Amino acid sequence: MAFDASASKSVVEESTEMSNLNPMFMCKAFYRQREILSKKTREAVKCPALVIHGKKDLVVPLEGDEGARALADFLQAPLEVVEQASHQVMMEQPQQVAEAIDRFAARP
Repeated sequence: MAFDASASKSVVEESTEMSNLNPMFMCKAFYRQREILSKKTREAVKCPALVIHGKKDLVVPLEGDEGARALADFLQAPLEVVEQASHQVMMEQPQQVAEAIDRFAARP
């Protein structure tokens, strides 16, 4: 599991429990379809977007051709980097994610 060291014990335990229920073929299928950052997929986005990324994410990089910053730049979308989060950013820092979404939704 990819969590920041500051993630609460209950979040880690709950996620581990859910993960243990997931057969390995599901994980493999997820990574096979990980072309979400492909040019074809990015070009299909025709609405305002917000990219939220955990700074300590070791699964999807912040920098590089397939990183969160490149996606935000391509989509001309704001990028919110959550300092004390990794790949499970919504579970690790739900308040910060909610605030980022609120700011995004309130913009003109």
